[in-house]
Amino acid sequence: MILTNRMKYDILELFIRGKGLKMKSLLSSKAKILSGTDLKRPVNAEENGNIFVVTRDDIDEYNVLNFKHTIKMFSENINEEKFLKDGDILFVIKGAKRIASVVRNVPNNSIAVPSFCIIRLHNQQEISPEFLTWYLNQESVKASLNQFLVGVTIPSIQKKALDTLEIPVIEYKEQQRILNIANLLQKEQKLMKDLLVKKDLLVTQRLLARVEA
Repeated sequence: MILTNRMKYDILELFIRGKGLKMKSLLSSKAKILSGTDLKRPVNAEENGNIFVVTRDDIDEYNVLNFKHTIKMFSENINEEKFLKDGDILFVIKGAKRIASVVRNVPNNSIAVPSFCIIRLHNQQEISPEFLTWYLNQESVKASLNQFLVGVTIPSIQKKALDTLEIPVIEYKEQQRILNIANLLQKEQKLMKDLLVKKDLLVTQRLLARVEA
């Protein structure tokens, strides 16, 4: 029997429920939850830009945040607390999809747009930002949060939904074990995707060769 990625992630969810589970805590007791920053104008690159403005476009299909193409804009009135810090977690609260992405190697003076909320852990030695990011990206967690969607044109989740979200508190070493498994699954997923792309290209080339011969 070949396990699909969906089945593998289901197994991983069962693993976290059955291994090393000590207790659950409200997210609001383990982290400060901040709203994104509204600059009151469209996000477009500005020549005199002095801040990096993170949008949904800066997060790839594997939920990895990359600052390579982050837009720079100008502003002098940013709340210092809203500047992104290493280990922050960005969570998409507006739109159809819920996505969590951990902030690493963040440039100075970086902010996130209001479609995100910022989850800032009180103690990263107790809860790994990567572990919490992985947990927030699980389908069961996103489905639970989507019960609190409001709005029609642009659905969004209210902050209180995150405040009251229960998260597992497990030993740090167990978090790392789970992350290792999750990372291996993601690498496999990437390899399989690359193989399918190469296979499609090869088959297409051969078919065209037959037609054009």
